[in-house]
Amino acid sequence: MLLSEEVFLRETVREIKKAILGAKRVFFFTGAGVSTESGLPDYRGGAGSAKTPIWSRREPFDFNTFKRSKDARREYWEFYVDFAKDLRSCSGPNITHRMISSLSTDERQVIVVTQNIDGLHQLAGSNNVIEIHGNCRQVSCINCKPGKLKKLCISDAVKMFESGGVDVMTCEFCRKPLKPNTISFGQEVDKNLIISSRQTAFQSDIVVSMGTTLKVTPAADIPAAAALAEIPYAIVTKGPTDHDTIPFVTWRADCDLCEFWRIWESV
Repeated sequence: MLLSEEVFLRETVREIKKAILGAKRVFFFTGAGVSTESGLPDYRGGAGSAKTPIWSRREPFDFNTFKRSKDARREYWEFYVDFAKDLRSCSGPNITHRMISSLSTDERQVIVVTQNIDGLHQLAGSNNVIEIHGNCRQVSCINCKPGKLKKLCISDAVKMFESGGVDVMTCEFCRKPLKPNTISFGQEVDKNLIISSRQTAFQSDIVVSMGTTLKVTPAADIPAAAALAEIPYAIVTKGPTDHDTIPFVTWRADCDLCEFWRIWESV
């Protein structure tokens, strides 16, 4: 990095820090790059992971294919067995999870809308978290209404699959497939979560996207809409994002998150 680039980055981090610490309501939008420092892989690459990106190893899972194809369901559960192992062996919340949690005070509300399904924000102590793409901690039927669901924790579901294969991964009520409570391609995101997330972003003093290439919609539309509504908007991600050309981006820190927090502590 050239000296001029270092100076620019340092000044950018300084301004983001000043805006966050001066805010009463901070909205963080986070992606897979936030969890790579914990040892979890990202999906596309470019978000800081040392592991091979998930979608370079296998095709993205399609919800409609999952519903109609037993082979697709078997492949899906094989993936989740591996993911559960990654989650058990990961190092837990990292500096970004912990710093975001620490920014919440009696005078400052911090809201996290995350695309991640790993629950690491909550483990770090954040208690105002919206999991826009669901979470991998529970498994439920794709057919039954929520009031009827008997949810399984992911560890029990993995044991079921490992002992009985895909044939046993069905609902005890309707015999339809069981699936982790995550959003796959082709599966509709909860509209109420999108609406409430947008409203929260619009009511915030600053919106910060971290560790995400901002490619996946409608989730990535949330911070973009806030920026277009002239809410101060910061992007902290190493490498290009789909929001880099939005005219209302206030600050752009092109760096990995560990470097961002290192500079944060020094300015």
